[in-house]
Amino acid sequence: MVKPLKYLSFFLISLILLCTVGCGRKHKHDNNEDRTLDSIIDIKRSNPFNTNNKDSLFNAIEIEVGSIIKTFALDYNPRTINGYLLWDSLTNKIYSPENFIHSSDGDWALHENGILEYLNWHLWRILVPFIGEQRVVNLMNEEKGITDSLLTAQYEWFRNHFDATQQWIGTAYNLKYYSIENEMLKIQNQNMREIFEAIMDSTYNKSVPHKIPLALLKREYNNIQTNRIPYFENDSIYSEAKDRESFKIEIDIWKRLLHQRQNISNIIRKDAKTAFDIGTYRLMFNRLRQLKNEFESYEPMSSEMRSIVLSDSCTYEELLAYPNFTTKWNEHLKEFER
Repeated sequence: MVKPLKYLSFFLISLILLCTVGCGRKHKHDNNEDRTLDSIIDIKRSNPFNTNNKDSLFNAIEIEVGSIIKTFALDYNPRTINGYLLWDSLTNKIYSPENFIHSSDGDWALHENGILEYLNWHLWRILVPFIGEQRVVNLMNEEKGITDSLLTAQYEWFRNHFDATQQWIGTAYNLKYYSIENEMLKIQNQNMREIFEAIMDSTYNKSVPHKIPLALLKREYNNIQTNRIPYFENDSIYSEAKDRESFKIEIDIWKRLLHQRQNISNIIRKDAKTAFDIGTYRLMFNRLRQLKNEFESYEPMSSEMRSIVLSDSCTYEELLAYPNFTTKWNEHLKEFER
């Protein structure tokens, strides 16, 4: 997916307007160092997130965004949620995939997730000093590692469970994985923002919307594992043993993640506990939605099928009332036949 360079000029104009109109620019320049936006932001050619050296890249982004804030004297306070939102906005403008050349849709998706991964890294660095107890920080670091393991295990499970007929191979398959990873990165970002807001805002007064019983997740996990598409049975590539093994690893890590989050919830400061628990609710909500959709929402589909799946904006009541994608689709076909 290659985007023309015309987007770059739009990006530069937008950022100039942002710096001159918004964010509290103070209209002062150093005559000895009259740096323009063009001199601060290099015209980038390839996907910088296609690298194994993420720490080096993320530190470079820190320097670049910080330089822009300093050069344009933007009203930035790292101790406020608005300060983070400014940093988030600048990062997305500077590193928008539209400003780069990509070799494929997968490369584009990798770039989008890379931005989120960086922002989570940045937000975590801001949040750590305010969390307080080192043991909580350590547990939350461990939790991030468990989440990474979960995504890796899920990737393997998908390959063994869904890819047996070669329907999820190559770029199309990777795009599905990137979409699921993107959802997880967004949930992590939301949760850290929520915790940051709860700690820094003395008027914070939210509650966990609902409780999702773990039994519901277990049931849907079992449903998706036992109700495989029949043609898998006749597929010479499919291995039931590999499928079940990778499924067990995936669900075991998922349980370990929830257990870790409960341990954190038990000891985290009261002003952050509710915010953290809201993050657990979102995590469970999204996983239940994925399972009830049978991961169909990541497939190319018609508008008719799209109307059947649970959207990411569905309500709690809609989520609980939804049986699963197969049941809803069969009901839809029966209606269509009448």
